[in-house]
Amino acid sequence: MGSFQEIVSWVGSEWKLVITIALVFIIYCLTKRDRRISKYLENVPGPPTIPLLGNVLSLLCPSYARKWRGRRKMLTPTFHFKILEEFSVIFNEQADVFTETLKQKADGKPFNIFPFVARCALDIICGMYIYIINSQIFRYWGHDTTSANMAWTILMLSFHENQRHQKLVQAELDGIFGDDKNPNITSSDVSKMKYLDYCIKETLRLLPRITVAISSYLLHRDPNVFPKPEVFDPMRFSPENSVGRNPFAYVPFSAGPRNCIGQRFALLEEKIVLSKLFMNYNFQSVQKWEDVKMVSEIVIRPYDGINVKVTKRNCLK
Repeated sequence: MGSFQEIVSWVGSEWKLVITIALVFIIYCLTKRDRRISKYLENVPGPPTIPLLGNVLSLLCPSYARKWRGRRKMLTPTFHFKILEEFSVIFNEQADVFTETLKQKADGKPFNIFPFVARCALDIICGMYIYIINSQIFRYWGHDTTSANMAWTILMLSFHENQRHQKLVQAELDGIFGDDKNPNITSSDVSKMKYLDYCIKETLRLLPRITVAISSYLLHRDPNVFPKPEVFDPMRFSPENSVGRNPFAYVPFSAGPRNCIGQRFALLEEKIVLSKLFMNYNFQSVQKWEDVKMVSEIVIRPYDGINVKVTKRNCLK
């Protein structure tokens, strides 16, 4: 056996060989692992893969999106403003059912309101399917996103420090509908709900619907765009405060040509349901914002539900 100096000298002169052997060994181990994984995934449909790189090379190919463009063009007219106006009938019906159901809970005792909101959104979807069948309209709806955002908006406006925003929403609604607490809300009425619109948008900033590839949760907390990002401030979305804001700084419905096709539908539904709730009830959270636990799934959900106290407004008939 040679001396230590001789070994060091040999390694120094043959370093390329040593590195090559090490790389071969690493590649062998990785491909062996790949083969094991492939055994379980070979029946899962997908693009072809190559060792180590998987199917990453497919990302380099240009996407002509012919199928997407054709389908988007076909679906876009079904979300036209006039068609959405017809859907407001169903939104009103189910909002009235929800409002009536809450009378049983309007005793000031805390309860989890999230399942009630989810049921309302699901009832709206079911009503939409009946309408679709009767009118023979290629359409599919989701209720997870709308129910989550309505519940989060109720929570945000029920925190003690945010109840002044709740009062501003109620004052706005009283100004639109007067003493009528069970109106048939139209798209024209919804267009007057400016402050409720700001509150919904601010909730979507703090608790965006979905996060895929781009972390909208972090994007919406950029202090350069939204000062004091953890503070609930609906006036961020007033016209004067929105001037000059990059359109891609706020993307709860994504952005660009592939943005959410149903965003106007979702916002119309949410505004009609939430306006009826706030016209008739006061909401008070039993938690603090910093104590709210979230589950980051496709839609951000509350881990322990949304626990609030509900009481009737004094002006309720």
